[in-house]
Amino acid sequence: MSRTPAPARRGALPLATVVAGAWVLGLAWFVVLGADLLWVVALGDSVRATGSVPDGVPFATAPQAGWHNPIVLAELLLSLVDGLGTPALAALQLVLVGVTLLVVLADGRRAGGGELRGALVVSLLVVGASAGFAVTRLPSLSLVPFVLAVAVMRRQHEHPDRGVWWLVPLVLLWGNLHGAVLVGLAVLGVFLVLSPGGGPWPRRVGVGVGAALTLVLTSAGTGTPAYYLSALRNEAAARHTDLWARPSLGHPLDVAMLVAAAVLLLLALRGRPALWEWVAVAGLAVGTASAARNGVWLLLFLAGAAMRARRQPEPETEPETEGGSEVVPERRPSLGRRLAAPLVTVVVVGVGAGVVLAGRGTSVGAPGERLVPIVREVAQGRPVLAVEPLAETLARDGVRVWAANPVDAFPARSRPTSSTSCTTARCPRRPTSTSSCSPPTTRDPSSTVAVGAWSARSTTSPSSSAPRPSRSAGPERPGRVAGGAGPAARRPEGAVERFAHPDDDGPHAVGIGHRRPAGARPLEDLVLRRPAG
Repeated sequence: MSRTPAPARRGALPLATVVAGAWVLGLAWFVVLGADLLWVVALGDSVRATGSVPDGVPFATAPQAGWHNPIVLAELLLSLVDGLGTPALAALQLVLVGVTLLVVLADGRRAGGGELRGALVVSLLVVGASAGFAVTRLPSLSLVPFVLAVAVMRRQHEHPDRGVWWLVPLVLLWGNLHGAVLVGLAVLGVFLVLSPGGGPWPRRVGVGVGAALTLVLTSAGTGTPAYYLSALRNEAAARHTDLWARPSLGHPLDVAMLVAAAVLLLLALRGRPALWEWVAVAGLAVGTASAARNGVWLLLFLAGAAMRARRQPEPETEPETEGGSEVVPERRPSLGRRLAAPLVTVVVVGVGAGVVLAGRGTSVGAPGERLVPIVREVAQGRPVLAVEPLAETLARDGVRVWAANPVDAFPARSRPTSSTSCTTARCPRRPTSTSSCSPPTTRDPSSTVAVGAWSARSTTSPSSSAPRPSRSAGPERPGRVAGGAGPAARRPEGAVERFAHPDDDGPHAVGIGHRRPAGARPLEDLVLRRPAG
C-alpha cells in the first residue's frame, strides 16, 4: 500500500491573537494610573535609597499599627519601572494585560478551542475586566501568575505528571508580588483535593504544604500572615467601600463584568467543566459578590474554560485510505511559521501602543503630579492631608503625608490628643464625638496642610461637646467652600471630614468624597493655604 500525502492546508490565521493585540492597542488610549499603586513605588524608592526595608510606612506621619511588608519585590520592580519615565507604569500595565491574554489563549487552544471562539472570549474578557485592565494598580501584578497557575492546573488535570510541582515556585514568586496569591492558593487547594491531576496523595500533600509554606518566604517572614489578616480586615473592606465595594447594578463597569461572566459561563458549559472547576467557579463567584475587585479572577478562570472544545469520546479509527493508498497526515508547520504572525502582531501592537502613550503625555502620568510643586512649597516640611490618589503621588515625590495607602497600616480606632483628623483608613464606623480619630503627630493645629476637593468650616462651637452625626447617619451640616466664598453645600454621602476638636477652633473640615458638592471648586483651583485658627 502506497502512502499519499494529505492535501495541503493553509496555515490558520491566529485571529484570536490579532483581536487580543487590537484590544491592547485600544487600551493604550484609556489606561491610567490609579490608587493603590504609587505608594508601592514610594516604598520601593525608599528601599533602593537606604538598602533596607523600612519600618512601617515612612512617608506617613499618622500613628501606625505595626505594618508588615512582604512585597518588597513588587516595590523594587515598580520603583525601577517608574524611574524609566512618565508612561512606563502604563506601558507595564499593557504588557501585563497582553501576556495575560496570550496565556488565556494558549490554555484554550491546548484544550481544542478555535480562533473565532478565542476572539469572542478575549473580547468578553477585556470588556468585563475593563476596570482592572484599564487602571494600573498593584493587583495587576497578579494577572499573569493567576492565569499561569490555572493553565498548569488544567494541563495537570488532563495529563497528570510531576509538572504539578511547578506550582510551588510560581506561588513563591507570586507571594512576593501581591496578596492575591491567596486566591491562587484557594484554587490550588480545590484542585489538589478534587482533581486526579494532583497525582498520588503524597504528591498532593507535598505540593499543598510546599505552596503554603512559601507564604512566609517573603521580606516580612513570619509576619506575612499578619499582613494578610490586616489587609482583609482594613476599614474599606469592612465597610465594602472604595476598592472593596460590592458589585452594583448602578455601575456600568460592574454590569459589564457580570454580563461577561454570565456569557463566559454559558460558553464554558459546552466543554463540561470538571468538578474541581465548578467548585473553584463557585468560590470565585462568592468572592466577586463580596467585592467587585475580585471579579477579574472569576473572568480569567472562566475564559480558558469557555474556549474548550466540546468533550466527546474519540473513537478508534483505521488509517484513512484513498484509492488503496494510506493518507499521510499533513505535517505541522515549522515553529518559525507558527510564530511569525504572533510576533508580527506583538511588534505592531508594541510600537503602536508606545506611540499612543507618548502622544498622551502627562495624562498617563501620576494623578495630580502637576500639583506636587505647589503643595511642597506650601507644606514646607509639614505633613499633608490629601485625597487619594494624590496622597500617593505626593508620597512618591517625597512629600510627607498624614495617611495614604496601604490603609491597613493605620489602626481603625485611636485615642485623640488634639485636633481631629479622619481618613478613610482610620475613621471608625460610628464616631461618637468630634474627637473620634487621632490627630496629626504634632499638637499644633496648624501643623497639617489640608488638600482636598472641597473644604468647610466646622459648625460645632469650640465649647460644644455634642456628638456629631456619623457617616452612616446621612449628610453633615452645611459647610462653606475653602476660602470663605461660595454657596453652602452639604457633605456628600461617603465623604470624610477633618473637623475641629471641641477644645480649639483651628482646623477646617476637608472633604475627600468622590462627589464634589455644588459650588465647590475643583482640586486644581483650590487655594492651598495653612489652616488658620
